[in-house]
Amino acid sequence: MFGCQFGPRRRGYIRRCIEMCTYFQEEVFGTTPYPWQQEVIAHLCCMVIPNSGIPPAPVLLVRPTGGGKSAVRDVFSIMNGGFSLTITPLLSLGADQEAKITLKAKHTAGKVLSVHLDEIRSMNDQKDLVMELKRLPPDGHTTVLLFLSPQAILNKKFPWSDFLDWLIINKRLSLVCVDEVHLFVHFGLTFRDEFKGLTPVLFDKLKVGGSAALTTIPLLFMTGTCSTTRLFHHLRSFLVYGLIPSTMYSGHWPKQCNTVGFSLKGLTLRRY
Repeated sequence: MFGCQFGPRRRGYIRRCIEMCTYFQEEVFGTTPYPWQQEVIAHLCCMVIPNSGIPPAPVLLVRPTGGGKSAVRDVFSIMNGGFSLTITPLLSLGADQEAKITLKAKHTAGKVLSVHLDEIRSMNDQKDLVMELKRLPPDGHTTVLLFLSPQAILNKKFPWSDFLDWLIINKRLSLVCVDEVHLFVHFGLTFRDEFKGLTPVLFDKLKVGGSAALTTIPLLFMTGTCSTTRLFHHLRSFLVYGLIPSTMYSGHWPKQCNTVGFSLKGLTLRRY
């Protein structure tokens, strides 16, 4: 575990966050977290603790499909309450994840709602849902996990962009997660252009003083694969979108990762 590398105060924060994430994952989802899940969740949790020494910033998580990446997002979201946003390039993937949370999450630690916004096509239904979500008290015990595609965020006819602005302004958004980020990098101009369009609409609004390295809340980018070539493209894409990842968690990464033609200065590589 990474806590041994830090001072007593940070080790204490990390230890407490690990205890909490273990409790919430067992209580809400009925599973025990793997050590690597505990480490990543604790790292994200420390980002929202003042004076923890780990400021909010983009994090890249690499784990094979079905390996437990989604649990990191879900448990962190429930621990922090409020709203979390997952941006997914595939509508079927967003629908599947929303359905799994609805099926598996117990409400013993508070109410857990998951909503796939792309499935709500009626303008009146969209507006009614936004008003209903805004009425949720900020100090309540409800966690709302939102799933949304880039094209829906960028569609000016939909209310989602304005709703995200409201969440950011009112400090109700606890996490932004981008799932299957490799699809935005490798699968055509349409995916890339849509993702790049999120920079002024969303990512720029989460940066601290225009910084590319620090954000107001944690940003979690998840991918199932990261070869040498993919690592280079992943990291380069962060710069295109005006972001610099602070940490990369991976069960493995290429031995040549420091010689892929990209400077990794400032990026902490953590192997689990």
